Amino acid sequence: MNQKALRVAVAFGISIIGTGAARAAQIVQTFDVALSTLEITSANGDGTFNYFLSSGAPAGSILTGVELEISTDVQLDSLSVKNTAAQGQSFEYKTYEDFLVDSSTLPSGDGSNLLSGLEANGGGVYGAIDLFIQKTPVFYNSQQTINWVVSNSPITGSSDTGLLESVNVGAYDRTGTFTLGFETLTTETFSGGGGNTQATQVTKGDGTVTVIYDYIPGDSSAPEPASIAMIGAALIGLSLFARRKVQNR
Repeated sequence: MNQKALRVAVAFGISIIGTGAARAAQIVQTFDVALSTLEITSANGDGTFNYFLSSGAPAGSILTGVELEISTDVQLDSLSVKNTAAQGQSFEYKTYEDFLVDSSTLPSGDGSNLLSGLEANGGGVYGAIDLFIQKTPVFYNSQQTINWVVSNSPITGSSDTGLLESVNVGAYDRTGTFTLGFETLTTETFSGGGGNTQATQVTKGDGTVTVIYDYIPGDSSAPEPASIAMIGAALIGLSLFARRKVQNR
């Protein structure tokens, strides 16, 4: 599998408590799955992410949390159903989208949580995202084609885990990389039609996979804010001492 390009952002927040300083920081890694005609597979739906110790955090940093997220969008551009039988007949039809989270290298539990989040937030009854449901039987003549969706008015759906805390934060506190992404599976089901119903549809999808490390930075060449204040106070004290010494001469 080809390693995918990754966007990495580092954000710092600073707060001073008493005479010490506590700094909270984040490293955000994001992989975008480009809009493509389904199905999305591991070849184009997986990103390669750095474990915490390879993510660029300063040496000695303490990992405090790992958050994971997968968001997807699915679009049904066109749908046509043809009766290939020699006589007219009735049928019902539904098409929906399911997902498979590629989490083979993730700690146990994280992949299943992401998949549950996608399924729970997709709004589908039959699958993670229901694209088109024709519940009332439709009658059509021999060789007749029925078009339901036109390209300038697609049916769209989305599914999003939201940010989920990792089951085992410590498992990410290491060097190296891991793979995280998703695959899609478009399913269509006919009821009736005598096996002579043929569907043609164009379905597209994209998505974003995000990994966030929350941590407290370790050793750094930049002094802590409290340290700066102490150094400043010491310098002021030395200046006053030197001034008094001069005046006493």
